[in-house]
Parts: sequence; C-alpha cells; structure tokens
Amino acid sequence: MVKASAITHAIVPPNIRIKFVETDKEKDGMLSNTGQSMLQGWFKNLNGLTPTISCECTNVGDVYTLTPLNISPIVLEYYSFASFAFVASGTSGGATTATVVPNTGSLPTLPILKTHGSAPAAGGDLTSGLFYVMYYVDTLNGGNGAFVLV
Repeated sequence: MVKASAITHAIVPPNIRIKFVETDKEKDGMLSNTGQSMLQGWFKNLNGLTPTISCECTNVGDVYTLTPLNISPIVLEYYSFASFAFVASGTSGGATTATVVPNTGSLPTLPILKTHGSAPAAGGDLTSGLFYVMYYVDTLNGGNGAFVLV
C-alpha cells in the first residue's frame, strides 16, 4: 500500500511568470518564444500518434470504400500503421479490397488481409452491420501496401 504522503500530483500548476504571448505594442498578441516552443513540442508529440480514423463504409461487390468522418484527422495518403474503423455495409462474397477517400486526390484500392496479414480476406470475412478495425501496412502486398483486419 502506498502512503498518501508519497503520492505527488501529476499536473504541475502553471508558472504565471512565463509569457506565452507577447504584450508589447509591436508584437501584441503574437506567441512568445516560450509559447512557440510549447506548441511545437505538442505538435511533435501529437504528430507521432497514429489515430484510429472513424469512417463511413460503402461497398460495391467486394470493394469497400471508407470515407473518414468530418471529425476525423485529415487523410492525404496511406501511412504505415494508420488504422481505420468502420461498420461493414455489406457481407463480402470473395476476395475483398478497400480504399480510403482522402481529403484531396485519390488513393489506390488495396487488398484486405486477415489478421497477421497471412491470407486474403474472402467471402464472409466481413459481415454486414459488424464493426471492424483495419491497419494499413506498407510492406505487405509486394511492398505496395495492404490492409490487415484486426
């Protein structure tokens, strides 16, 4: 058992003497060097995350098209270990593929593989109305990339 006196707070109170924004007439309202450093640090930390992108799903045959929700991060290209969450709009009948609709341009349609990326997803591997998460892995499919169901 840990004594209450040994527990320290994880949140450090702000230091009100450090300026986050400039207040002099020339730079009024602009970020100070400290403010810029803090925001750059936060951006670096958040940029390294691989969020699960929530998507609407439509399918024509065994081609599943995932459209990120408006609240999702901007998608411009596939990157390794990006994950996409969706509810299947139809049950797969054969070899399945997927594509994600980016904010601009288009992305290729890629195969969907079963867990561990060892075999292609086939008939019945996606069931209409069920929730799925899949990851993009760039080294699969001969280096062209593929999605792996989780």
